[in-house]
Order: sequence, then C-alpha cells, then structure tokens
Amino acid sequence: MLGLVACSGGNQQAGGRHRLDLKIGDLVPLSGSEQPIGVTGKKGVDLALAQIRQAIKAADAEHTVTLKHANYRSDVKIAQDYAGRFARSGYSCLVGPWDSAALIPVATTVSAPKKIVTVTPAASNDALDRLEVGGYVARTIAPDRLQGEALATTMAAELGGAKGKKVSIAAFQSIYGSDLTASFSAAWEKLGGKVAARVSYENNLPDYKKQALELVAPKPAAYVFFDFQDTYLRVATELLKTHKWKPSQSFASDSLALSALGQSGGATVEGLRGVAPGAPRFGATAKAFERLWNQGPPPKYHQPYDTQAFDATVLCYLSAVAAGSTKAQRMKTQLRRVASPPGKKYTWQQLSEAIRALEAGYDIDYEGASGPLDMSHLDITTPGNPTGGYYDVYRYTNARLGLYASVSVPASPKGIQRFPIQYVTPRIPGATPAPALSGASGATGASGATGAKGPAAKKKAKKKG
Repeated sequence: MLGLVACSGGNQQAGGRHRLDLKIGDLVPLSGSEQPIGVTGKKGVDLALAQIRQAIKAADAEHTVTLKHANYRSDVKIAQDYAGRFARSGYSCLVGPWDSAALIPVATTVSAPKKIVTVTPAASNDALDRLEVGGYVARTIAPDRLQGEALATTMAAELGGAKGKKVSIAAFQSIYGSDLTASFSAAWEKLGGKVAARVSYENNLPDYKKQALELVAPKPAAYVFFDFQDTYLRVATELLKTHKWKPSQSFASDSLALSALGQSGGATVEGLRGVAPGAPRFGATAKAFERLWNQGPPPKYHQPYDTQAFDATVLCYLSAVAAGSTKAQRMKTQLRRVASPPGKKYTWQQLSEAIRALEAGYDIDYEGASGPLDMSHLDITTPGNPTGGYYDVYRYTNARLGLYASVSVPASPKGIQRFPIQYVTPRIPGATPAPALSGASGATGASGATGAKGPAAKKKAKKKG
C-alpha cells in the first residue's frame, strides 16, 4: 500500500482548496491468462501514482492518495470479490477490471449499487455501452468499433489502397467478433473496398475445413481475423492445406497480438499483421512518457493498455479534485468532464497546473499518455468512452511479435506512421518460423498454448519431457 498523509474530505463542493483523502483500488490480473498485460499495467498505475504525488507536492495541495493493488488472477469471481472488499473499505475509485467478462458483474453488483467509480483500462467490448450503471463506469480504452476503423486504415496503406479490393472475414462467434466485423466492414467499404465473405464459427468444432474453403473461395486480396489463439490456429491450419492462403496475406485485431504466438503458431502465423491499442508514438509528450517508462522499474517493455492504466489512475484523482470531494456520486460526472473538451488542455506532465486550475473552479481537458481521451459524457447511463485512440501496427517476423507503425482514429492525414521495428517478443535462441505445411500431412492441429506443432514447438515439448 502506498500513500500520502492528509485529512479526509467528503461533502465539499467543486472549486476551492479542499482536503481530500482518496483511496484507489487497482484490480489487476498479475497471474492467469491476462498476466502479461497485467504486469505492465501495474507499472503504469504505479508510475501514475508517483506523478500524482509529485504534483500534489508542487501544488501544495492537502491531498492524500492511497492505492492498493489486488491480483484478481484473471478470474471473474475473484475480481467481483475484491471489488466488494474495496467498496466496504471506503475506496472511491477502481482501476480495472481488465476484461469485459469481469467488468460487467463488477459494474452491476458493486460499482452502481455500492457507489464506486470504476475506470477500466482494457475492457473494450462495444456491449458495455448497453450497461445502465448510472455513470459509475468509464474506460480509457477506445471501444472495439474504433479498432475496426484503425484496421481498415492500416490495410488500405499496406495493400496500396482499398478501392475494388476484396477481403474475406473470419470471426469467432461472439460479441467481440460480430462487433469488429460490423465496424471493419463499414470502414472498409467506405474506403472503396469490398467484403467478399463473412465466415463465423464456434469453438471446438470437429474441424474447420468448411470454413477454410468458404474463406478462400472468393480469391480475396486479403483476409481479416477477429479471433482468438486456439480457434485461429485451427482455422489457419486448414487454410494452409488449401494452398490458396498465406498468413502474410492476413490481418487481425488485438486478440492475436500475443508475444508467444509467433513461436507456437509456426507457419500459420509468420507474416501476420494487425493492430492493437497503443499510445502516441511521435511528439514531445510521447517521448517524455517513454523516458518516464524507461527510468521506472521493470519490466522495461510495453504491452497494450499500460498507458491506459496510467490514465485511468490519473482520472480517478483528477475527478476527486474537480468534485472537491471523494464521494463517488460527485466524482462520476467530473471524471468525464476533466477528460473531454471544452476546457484548457493539460497533459500528464502538467498535473500540478491542472490541480490549481480545478481548485480555482476552471474546467480542464486532460490529455493522457494514451492520447486525447475526449470522453463522451452526454448520457451517463452508459460508460464514458474515448472518442478517439491510437493503435500500434504489429507483424510476426521470424517467430517474434514486433511493432512497426502507428495509426490513429480519427485517421491522421499522414495515414499510418512507420518507425523501426520494435520487438515485443525477446529473441529466442534457435527459434525460427516453422516451414510451410504440405497437403493433408500439414500441422497436427492446435492444442491449447502449443498451437500448430512446427519444429520449434516440438523441440520445446521434448525439452519439457
């Protein structure tokens, strides 16, 4: 537990200098399936707290910020239990949980009835817009529908334009798959492209031969996957057997941006490209945050959502300052106001100035490490959503996941901006992409984390022996 010392605030009005004792609970997955993003997310939260503490001192404000991490182990029930504990202990704001499956029960059983502001850095599902939780839920991650637009922009740049080009879409049968299919299709067609096939499928089918044949039938210029690792590997294995598909012709969303997939997926992954939520890569503010990150404790690498976790923590604090209170009933509306125009812009580097402005009764527009949030706040019965966002463009090369460009929504006049490739996956001695599969003898199938069993995966399995 980290904290500063000051007295409790409670019923003060916005504007003016108030004593505040704010408690923030961080629901973070430090183990389980979401552990890779949780570890870097925790670092983002800790860096934000350090910046807040410095700003409080510089502004000579009488504020306490206490923060406690709770590892919910990527488990929905544990996340719900921890949220309840935080509410009973007088916490005003939660950062997390990180996935929609956990956020929904937390929002409906804790956030609204117990009156605790909840800001998720990673739950991007469009279905969250249908939650009626009285304004207690917000997110610093852009909703999935914006990711579809970012992917369309990226593909147009990579394919030399979209006009007249046909694509086949493969989607896991879920809200995630259907929402991204809809948003991407609309954006692709707006750019002049055509959607030749939309193929959705369930998990654990006996095989995916039928789906593979439907995808290659239109002879598309490219393929798009809104899928998860296990089913992607099984569909891709069948696609390789058709001899009409290559992963280098394919694009995907953030669900396939996994550091271990390059090695486990072998020939089904090499050359696959896609987009994942990121942060601004260019400009003075982006460079300053990179310095802050590199000067901080391990890990030194980034993962999606770490800047969003940083911003969620800052917004918890700024909403209390704007409200002049740590009562969540007052913080909830102020959170959206401080993260959207109108108001003078303040970056994370200007938090002390933002504190003084809020205490003087002025409106501000916080511009975060993840970019301008410009959060929607017209209807408090739905979560506050960023209306724009930045996405990293990734590619699998030699069994490693690397980032090589940035794209924004709304689209920048510059389109995608490229930079020297930055590898997320560390170099693994001897790891190379698996050779192309041939005919029906191909891969032996996908099995959990082992995926398509190319030579690299077999060698790993033998070593575990």
